[in-house]
Order: sequence, then C-alpha cells, then structure tokens
Amino acid sequence: LKHPALWVLMLEAKHRPGAPRELLEASDAAFSKGPALIKEGQAVAEIVSGDPHRLSLTLGAALLGLVSISTEGTFKDVPLETLVPGIVKHVLLGLRPR
Repeated sequence: LKHPALWVLMLEAKHRPGAPRELLEASDAAFSKGPALIKEGQAVAEIVSGDPHRLSLTLGAALLGLVSISTEGTFKDVPLETLVPGIVKHVLLGLRPR
C-alpha cells in the first residue's frame, strides 16, 4: 500500500457514528456487485451453490487481504495484476488437490 492509513480510514469510515448516507450507499453499491457475479456463475454452474453473499465475502476478504499486505501495487515485487487472477482461481476452486 502506498498510504496504509488512508486504506484503514476508507474501510472503517462507514462504521463510524454519523457516517454520511452517501458513503453508506456507495459502500453498499460497491459490495453488491460481488453477490450478483456469484449468482451469475451459479446460474451457469460455474460456481458452487450456496449463499452468494457469503461466497462473495470469502472472495472479497482474500482480495482485501492481498491489497492490505501489498506495497505500491506489488507483493514481493510481483504486481497485483499478476497475482489477483491466481488468488481468485484458488478461492473459487479451493485449495484441495484435484
């Protein structure tokens, strides 16, 4: 991360008492896309059945974690753009050997 304090502020601001309605609506809009994508994948049997919100939370947590441990858009000198597809694949397929 280039600005870790800003990252924390961004994630925590909506939980503060008196958070602006616009902020809460923007957060809801941003995080509503994940479950919708999960539902689309479930509809064509590309994603396991289950609660789309919980499945989206799992994927989102992995990606937020990756961003949190990155520095300047990289992790151990590997760009996040290179890492994200693999992270998504591992979360979607699980970590068990096939």
